[in-house]
Amino acid sequence: MELALKATLRLLGLDYPRRHEVGDFFESALQKLNPSQEILNTLPEIKRISLNLVLKRGPAFYGDEATLKPPEQLYTRRDAEEGITNAEYTLKICKAIYEWWKKQKP
Repeated sequence: MELALKATLRLLGLDYPRRHEVGDFFESALQKLNPSQEILNTLPEIKRISLNLVLKRGPAFYGDEATLKPPEQLYTRRDAEEGITNAEYTLKICKAIYEWWKKQKP
């Protein structure tokens, strides 16, 4: 999801921040470009998904170092399914932004 957001920003000619979480930047940048209201309505959810992913990224790779729990003890199948749903949603919105962008080109 992070790379989809960054690729979309790059497509729009925007240099994104060099960090994992770009949801805030993505939201504010898109608002300034004045896309359709349908796209604007999705931005708070994209921002939420991006932040949630960043918060889970470290533990998903390394586990909880304080309790010495490995990642497989921290996350469930439901967490994985939620991640897939969020990724699909994010890609759908990035594709919609791409289609909007193509229409803006002369």
